Amino acid sequence: MARLFGASVGMDAYLIAISIPMFVSGMLSAVMSYSLVPALVTYKADPAIYRRFSGLLFLSLIVLALVIGCMGFVAAPVQVGILGGSLSAQAWVDAIQIARFSWLTVALTLVVGYLNAMHNAAKIFLLPAAVSILPYVGMIMGGLAFGSAHGPLAIAWGMFAGYLLAIPALLLGSLPTLDLSLNCLRLWKDVA
Repeated sequence: MARLFGASVGMDAYLIAISIPMFVSGMLSAVMSYSLVPALVTYKADPAIYRRFSGLLFLSLIVLALVIGCMGFVAAPVQVGILGGSLSAQAWVDAIQIARFSWLTVALTLVVGYLNAMHNAAKIFLLPAAVSILPYVGMIMGGLAFGSAHGPLAIAWGMFAGYLLAIPALLLGSLPTLDLSLNCLRLWKDVA
């Protein structure tokens, strides 16, 4: 990033734009790491109940991810206005775009975090570890491929793309253990 963008106004805009979304993402990831695996393991004894519980929890987290992503997307101008009051007009616009992609990335991290928890509860550790590199590869590739034309926004695009690619890779192994039918609604109290 230093080689591509240096100490520029664009990098300032990038750092301002990602600060709150990445804080929220880190906080949610930590909470999920500590709470979801034990919760999933508790239900592993009965495969039918586990499928319902994991399916409803997955759907609930998708809804939560959509809410957080949409709220952050809409609130991005406010966030940038509070943190980046000294930015130039163009840097302010760039920061809003980066913040919006960052909030959408936060939504994807919730889904990826849950799928990682499912794999860890199933004692499958290599795939989640391997897939976790995709957002960083995406950032590097996005910066190198599009950084000169689009600035630090390309890094945000790359991270978003990396998380987006992680979802199908993790979902393939998890799909057989997810009941996404109306049967999963029977466990709404447990998920709540």
